[in-house]
Amino acid sequence: SPNSFLTLFTGVQADDGTRAEVAANILAQSQSREIAKVKSELDGLTAEETRDFYGRITIFPAAPRINEIPMLVDQRLRTVRREFRVALFERLEGWWTDTVIKLLSGERKKPIKVQEVSDKLAALADEYRADNLPITFRNRHPDGKIDALNDPRIFVEQLRVLDLPAGRIQNAILDYYRAFEQRSSWARENLLVSGEIEEYEDRLVEEWAHYREIAFETITDDSQPDACIAAGKELYLWAEMETERLRIRERVMEPYVVRGAFHILANSTPSPRVYWHPRFMQRLAQLLGIAA
Repeated sequence: SPNSFLTLFTGVQADDGTRAEVAANILAQSQSREIAKVKSELDGLTAEETRDFYGRITIFPAAPRINEIPMLVDQRLRTVRREFRVALFERLEGWWTDTVIKLLSGERKKPIKVQEVSDKLAALADEYRADNLPITFRNRHPDGKIDALNDPRIFVEQLRVLDLPAGRIQNAILDYYRAFEQRSSWARENLLVSGEIEEYEDRLVEEWAHYREIAFETITDDSQPDACIAAGKELYLWAEMETERLRIRERVMEPYVVRGAFHILANSTPSPRVYWHPRFMQRLAQLLGIAA
């Protein structure tokens, strides 16, 4: 209220000594047991410590209550489609909580400024435009250890057939995990247009088929194993390093989305939609005990 002594803490108009003196008088008048505990703690401070303590307190009157914040933020999201606003708010809230924790724990030194929050909100909102999608699995890792040598999935076996080093296979497993989880996240938030993933995969398969013919044009039934492996490595290197332009949407430029999509296709059942080694399909047919 306007006459409360707490108004001394709403600005810089009162010096620390005045705050300490008035607060001490108020505490002395209180009959509350809880207040008595606080008073006992404060009595253990020196005069200088008491002034410093009260000098560090600032009250922001008429601030929005915490349950009003989502509504106030929503008013800033009018340019974002309504069905995406909850997801956008949750991402902003997650960033804010993480930033505040770092600030309180001392990991972050600089204060959080209004412009930083506005810039973050604008950046997140931009990911929900029609030509973009949010990227939320960058730097994520699957639970447990990545086992490049014993992972039984077909897309991993395809890479082992090429005699790739364990490090590259581990990277492939990461790309697969991130792309798979990212797709699941997009689906849960209803960010994808009906049939969008299927059309994107068809486009990747078509591009892969074009380059496969180039990579395998010298491979014949008489080709030696080393030649087949070399051709397979060339095709896989293309998928790894030269397919950035094959985006699900124009502004989705995160590499794991494309690379992981190829691994998802290479892991399709009952038969992979893409493969790297020229004779992998025949080998798979033999392993499954069916005709090639």
